[in-house]
Amino acid sequence: MKRVFLFLLFTIVSFAQSSNLLFDGKSYYYADRILVKFKQTVNYDYNKRAILSDEFYGKIKSYGVKSLEKTFEPLDVNIQEGRELEKIVTIKFDAPFNPIFLSKKFSKLDNVEWAEPQYVQQLAFTPDDPQVSLQYGLTKIQAFEAWDLSTGNPNITIAIIDTGADLDHPDLASELWQNPGETPNNGIDDDNNGYVDDYNGYDFGGSSGVQDSDPQEDAPVHGTHVAGIAAAATNNDEGIASIGYNSKLMIVKCSEGDERFLTGGYQGIIYAADNGADFINCSWGNYSYSLAEQNVIDYATSKGALVIAAAGNDNTSDMFYPASYDKVLSVGGTDKNDVKWGGSNFGDRIDVVAPAFTIYSTWLDNTYKTLSGTSMAAPLAAGLGALVKDQFPDYTPLQIAERIRVTSDLVDTLTNDFEFLMGKGRINAFKALNEANPISVRIKEYSFIDLGNGDGILDPGENIQLDVTFTNYLSSVSGLTITIQTESEDITISNNSFSQSSASTLQDFSNSSSRYSFQIIPEVATNQSVKLKFDYTGSNGYADFEWLTFRVNPTYAIQSGNNISFTATSNGTIGFNDYPNNVEGNGFIFRGGTNLLFEGALMYGTAVDKVVDAARETSAQSNNFKVLQKFSIDRNSSIASELGTARFNDDNASNKLGVETRFYTYSFNQTGKEDFVVLRYDFYNTTEQEITNFYAGLFADWDIDENDWEGDTVNYDVADNFAFIKDAEDSPTSDIVGMALISGTEFGYYGIDNNASGQISMYDANGFSKSEKWTTLSNGVTETAAGPTDVSAVISAGPYSIPADSKVTVAFALAAGEDMNSLRAAIQESRSTYNSIILPTSVDENELEIPNKFTLEQNYPNPFNPATRIEFSVPSNEYVSLKVFDILGREVITLVNEQKSAGSYQVSFDASDLSSGIYIYRLNAGAHTAIKKMMLLK
Repeated sequence: MKRVFLFLLFTIVSFAQSSNLLFDGKSYYYADRILVKFKQTVNYDYNKRAILSDEFYGKIKSYGVKSLEKTFEPLDVNIQEGRELEKIVTIKFDAPFNPIFLSKKFSKLDNVEWAEPQYVQQLAFTPDDPQVSLQYGLTKIQAFEAWDLSTGNPNITIAIIDTGADLDHPDLASELWQNPGETPNNGIDDDNNGYVDDYNGYDFGGSSGVQDSDPQEDAPVHGTHVAGIAAAATNNDEGIASIGYNSKLMIVKCSEGDERFLTGGYQGIIYAADNGADFINCSWGNYSYSLAEQNVIDYATSKGALVIAAAGNDNTSDMFYPASYDKVLSVGGTDKNDVKWGGSNFGDRIDVVAPAFTIYSTWLDNTYKTLSGTSMAAPLAAGLGALVKDQFPDYTPLQIAERIRVTSDLVDTLTNDFEFLMGKGRINAFKALNEANPISVRIKEYSFIDLGNGDGILDPGENIQLDVTFTNYLSSVSGLTITIQTESEDITISNNSFSQSSASTLQDFSNSSSRYSFQIIPEVATNQSVKLKFDYTGSNGYADFEWLTFRVNPTYAIQSGNNISFTATSNGTIGFNDYPNNVEGNGFIFRGGTNLLFEGALMYGTAVDKVVDAARETSAQSNNFKVLQKFSIDRNSSIASELGTARFNDDNASNKLGVETRFYTYSFNQTGKEDFVVLRYDFYNTTEQEITNFYAGLFADWDIDENDWEGDTVNYDVADNFAFIKDAEDSPTSDIVGMALISGTEFGYYGIDNNASGQISMYDANGFSKSEKWTTLSNGVTETAAGPTDVSAVISAGPYSIPADSKVTVAFALAAGEDMNSLRAAIQESRSTYNSIILPTSVDENELEIPNKFTLEQNYPNPFNPATRIEFSVPSNEYVSLKVFDILGREVITLVNEQKSAGSYQVSFDASDLSSGIYIYRLNAGAHTAIKKMMLLK
């Protein structure tokens, strides 16, 4: 989480050290294990160890596998959701690895559906001052009025998945669920549910990581407080009242000792669902999506349980899980005035809010305490769910969630900054039980239909249709109209409305007869997030809303101008735009086969502490490059069958060199040129000093056989100076890939065993460090062979000196062939093509990168002293004027005042003779005008 409370800090640090946790800036996860879901059924021995094929063991043995364990133990494997959970195996390693990268490798195996890190959950609460009006929340949500209609039912159970609870507390003891099939303390699993002596629930954390049957909270942390809010004994002349009243509490402890991390939260959800819990409260979470966790939610829902979760306490709209998973009721927090509690998260995925500020409840050792947080809001909603189920026993879990949601009180208008971002409103218990015939229509699934080039990427200027399937969860509705609107200026909606004459309870219906449609404006900026608001209206005054967010004009494109189809991006990567997720792009595909490239990235530098790159680090890629011009492809080029261009600089790097890169990709389809692509980089020195000892290279992690990446080799051909990567078994169906420097003779090459010990290792806790990157860039032709194993390669060039305001050009070829002869021929032809076609035409820079829109960039640097640079682009021949004014509107200087052909330009502005202050610069080009501010700070 972004904020960790001070009194928790020592515990978190010590826990992370002792339990081998890593932190990726959003969430904690184990460094020594991953979760793998297999496509087929997995068998286990009596110790719950996975029995897998010798072939699979052979592929993973080099990673030092310690164990392969059953991850979840669903009791019901007769339903599909239970069978799916049984396919998930926890693979533990002898030593820490980089689980994010390693899981992506494992996910490519034939029999593997997916693989991912194992995340650890954090609690969502804040200690608070007890000097408040006690239990104001019950009055605010009209609990007392609701109790006139229902006081719950002891046959309805709320599971508290947390740090345990004080089982002897006088306000909890009488309300605790007890396992009817279990005899306590006899050492026998009487009910055959897989847990011995779980009479009072279960402890998945234990005092030292060893599970046991005692869910007693070890120290005053969290769980006892949450349990009391949901269903403390009520009307018992003791302590507090609870919204759940007569409902029972199933206590499931999922933390180790008194830790603030939950290591077994999702195992606890499965246990609760298997043992009859109707509601499962999760006052915890993290900011990382997990397929395994969504599978657990699906299982619990299929067993008839509604999962209710805290929305998080970081005052952010970021997705917090499990609250943001499908089929979960997400609960944000309000204060005593029905205003958003300051710490509560907000956003599109919030369903409802509930009182979260200074909530009084049970505490360890028969005491009471006040806490704040969405941890406190969620159990209020869980307790309300129990009342709704008692009143409407035939409702499904999602129907209960929707009834709670649509009967809530509108509160977001009290704070306009959060309008429509606090769900439907603050829960109202009385309305949830009493309101007649509520209606709830929600989006079930959706898809975009690309009417432009049909590649599925939402590009500038394209017309798009939106196909949506809806579900009506509650009462029948007639005269239903669903419209869409947006505040985004990046799309123009042409069909914003769809009507459905009627929809019965639990009916699905779609807008396929009248799809929504919109056009993406031609001049849209890159990577723009578009948020659509769906407005529902219908019979009996029905009105509701829902959000749908998507991205347009992403900074990548797929180039397929010959036998090679690959993805290039605007930020220095090749193959994919979102490594390691690898869903935005197609990698590197030869002749319609499978993807051969796991990751590709540009790297350059001048010293070990001056490396700039887009390659992997520890948990993600470096993000050192700032996009100046989105990568786009000219499919009508006179030079190549497809010609891609982009422009970026290294402003995002803390150790930047002041280099601007102009990037070009060439595909040729003439005979003999179909099996290679050329990547050309023009490196411009934008500083006033010469850059020396400059090396540039391409890093590529190749997987020739996606199902056997451990069987690849990488070698270097000294005759023609290229690296080649192939399957060690020389399978007749396996292709060979080559990488070569083609712009000069300053050859550099480094072959990498990704899993090497004591050398460069991609999967250790350090990932691919800057020092390792410098080693691969700057040592000439070294480490010429690696494998058979999982391999990568770096092809580089240098050293170069780049004078101020000058450039150096480096070009590489990526090629493929069915054998070494065809690969060698492709490499040789790429060099010939570079010298005969690319070099002679590259002098006309303006032809290669005519901008598609009028732009005026923010000056750089800003603030500045005394000089700065202003960049602008014009898409056609125009008379251009660029002037600078002071804050009073007086003209200071004219920088440009002449006819300009289409192109991108930069102008220097020297303010040595001016005083510190705000200055305004204005660009006029034809009918276009743009104005920006800059600050001179002496």
